[in-house]
Amino acid sequence: MLITLSRAAPYYSVIKPDGSYEYAYQTDNGIYAEQKGNVLAVEGSYLYQSPEGIPIHLTYTADENGFHPSGDHLPTPPPIPIEILRAIEWIKKQNEQKENKLMDKYS
Repeated sequence: MLITLSRAAPYYSVIKPDGSYEYAYQTDNGIYAEQKGNVLAVEGSYLYQSPEGIPIHLTYTADENGFHPSGDHLPTPPPIPIEILRAIEWIKKQNEQKENKLMDKYS
């Protein structure tokens, strides 16, 4: 496998007194990335071309709830079968009925 190292061409970076920041760069082989954020959360994106020639564009946020990527190239889960959805709904109703009986008993 041949790995080509690339040097960064245009580059932009700002760090503000409040600790927030932003940066962007593009390499000479077409990779582009940008990010901005603070101590609580960040958001950004990057873009490059896959070995198959497909443009890959990923956007993301990261915060107290974790890393949240988004991109057309990312796999998505299959839809939940209707039987499973019906079973979940049935379970919810059963739990509600049990809670109502307990509330009636102790009211």
